[in-house]
Amino acid sequence: MIITRQREKLINAIIFFTKKIKSCGITKLLKLLYYLDFWHFRETGESVTGLDYYAWDYGPTLHNELSNQMRPDLAKAVKIVTKNQLNHIVPNKNFDLKYFSKREKKLLNKAVEIFTLSYLS
Repeated sequence: MIITRQREKLINAIIFFTKKIKSCGITKLLKLLYYLDFWHFRETGESVTGLDYYAWDYGPTLHNELSNQMRPDLAKAVKIVTKNQLNHIVPNKNFDLKYFSKREKKLLNKAVEIFTLSYLS
């Protein structure tokens, strides 16, 4: 299986968010990825993760992969654990920030900061 740079960025963004955000569920993860992509898109005209977004009930195409059958590269990176009847995404390995530009790293941290603070208030 060929893994593109875009896919590596997506997987490492997922690992980053699941390590930094306590109790990161699928919905929270999808929102974090959405904000990362759309902030970056607003600044540069390109998404970070390469995800396709549609006006569907469950957001980006990644929802199906997280909910049903993970591809092997994502399954090596994270697992889904059920606690108190809620699914949480747990990282299996460390993230690698070498795939991200300075701007992208700033936006990753911005998303964590905003969503961590909003849940503490």
